[in-house]
Amino acid sequence: MRAPATLNDVTSTGFETLAIVVVNYGSAALLEQNLTPLAASVDGAIVVVVDNFLHNAERDHLTELCARHGWRSELSPTNSGFGIGMNLGVARARAEGSP
Repeated sequence: MRAPATLNDVTSTGFETLAIVVVNYGSAALLEQNLTPLAASVDGAIVVVVDNFLHNAERDHLTELCARHGWRSELSPTNSGFGIGMNLGVARARAEGSP
């Protein structure tokens, strides 16, 4: 039986650069718990976290988290919704070199 593919298998065979784009709304603690191991498991991935603003303490936590892990952050001044957040994140990932 063949072992399941990993994200590194996918990036090494199918993509020049993989981008992981996440829209955040008040969940920096969940990102720390769940995105950290995912991002660490993919060599060279561009990680973009779009923050749909909730409050300053959450923004500060997210900004520190992104800086600590080398993730890119897009800091929306308002909660513009998931779709607009994804569009902002994909635009940032493309600007950073993801096709």
